[in-house]
Amino acid sequence: EEEESGNRSIMQKKLDDMTILITTGGLVCGGGTLIILLIRLAILFATSSCCFEVFNPEVHIMKIVEYVILGIVIFVVAVPEGLPLAVTIALAFSVGKMYEDKNQVKTSSACETMGSATTICSDKTGTLTTSMMTV
Repeated sequence: EEEESGNRSIMQKKLDDMTILITTGGLVCGGGTLIILLIRLAILFATSSCCFEVFNPEVHIMKIVEYVILGIVIFVVAVPEGLPLAVTIALAFSVGKMYEDKNQVKTSSACETMGSATTICSDKTGTLTTSMMTV
């Protein structure tokens, strides 16, 4: 996993963190909704103001199934599946825009880095270096 995380850009790492945060929030909201609805059903059943005074499996189990389905739906809706695709498309458009500005980049992660740069230093030929003497 360390090798995989080393190849990811800063934006991709932040996007992963945000996706985990949103997924956790969706899980908490879906589970919380399920628990609240089950407590509500128990209170209404205890006060005899819901459905029937005795436990009726056809009615009450279907209510519980509806509540479980609602909790799952809330979780599934909260998971951002299209978010990485949207970022990839935005970076692809950025590569084209930077090419029009005479800034040629090879990868979308380089586009992310060059797009956030405020000062670019180069040698007399115009090539970017890493400030290290290497052969």
